[in-house]
Amino acid sequence: MDALGGDFAGVWELLGKIDRDIAPGVPGTSPWTADTGVFSITDTDDPNKFNWTLNFPYTWDLDPTVKYAFAIKGGAPRSDPETYNAVYLMDKDYTSGMFKDKLEDIAITADWSNVRLFGTSSLTVIPLPATGWLMLGMLGVGAVAANRKRKQKAA
Repeated sequence: MDALGGDFAGVWELLGKIDRDIAPGVPGTSPWTADTGVFSITDTDDPNKFNWTLNFPYTWDLDPTVKYAFAIKGGAPRSDPETYNAVYLMDKDYTSGMFKDKLEDIAITADWSNVRLFGTSSLTVIPLPATGWLMLGMLGVGAVAANRKRKQKAA
């Protein structure tokens, strides 16, 4: 996607998308379905607000030239020919938050269609530390040694 300029200059790629499945406010259901697992959306008590979270093991690329933005698309307008959309340029100090500004027109007039995450680069995957694998191996060795010791005492 080619952006318009300013903070949105550059070539952006789609990193993840969540579609709105059902109308909000249906008890015991989640109106959001993720297709990538990159981020999650949860509703709040206020129909004009919802929470977002980057899912582990993903995080922002901290290179200052890399940018990310969430785009919230309104569905087919009910009575107004305009479409209502909101775009949030992300502050990379946060990996979760709440969308609340600019959403009232979308929720009241058109309802939400989907939320998409775009970036000028891919997200970074947090690697498991090599010491984690070593520690798991040491626990296995310790378990084998304890088992042998227990068998020797029993004999």
